[in-house]
Amino acid sequence: MSKENKIDKTNSIGELYIYKAEVIKIYDGDTFTVMVDHGFEVYTKRILRLARIDTPELRGEEREEGLRVRDLVRERIPLGSIIIIKTDKDTRGSYYRYIAEVYFEGVNINDWLLENGNARLYE
Repeated sequence: MSKENKIDKTNSIGELYIYKAEVIKIYDGDTFTVMVDHGFEVYTKRILRLARIDTPELRGEEREEGLRVRDLVRERIPLGSIIIIKTDKDTRGSYYRYIAEVYFEGVNINDWLLENGNARLYE
């Protein structure tokens, strides 16, 4: 598995970071733009890539399936929703996206996409 799509699931302080974030945009099934709440009224806009998974692309032969999965995620997590993201300090993938596990209403969205056959493991 490449570093881009790996996340350290250690629970030790200093290795795993957990934040609340507001969903601003869902580009495709595995890429979100969010406003991360760091506390103390400090916010940053970031692009997240869901860890461990890959969803169909919006371009090329996968376009129709990619649009379907993107819309499914948009229905599950409406814009403006507050999500929980888990990442580690060194997990940045290509295009400078932060690699994260995403939780909404107590559900791990990465696993939800896998379990419903809308994503595949990223290798």
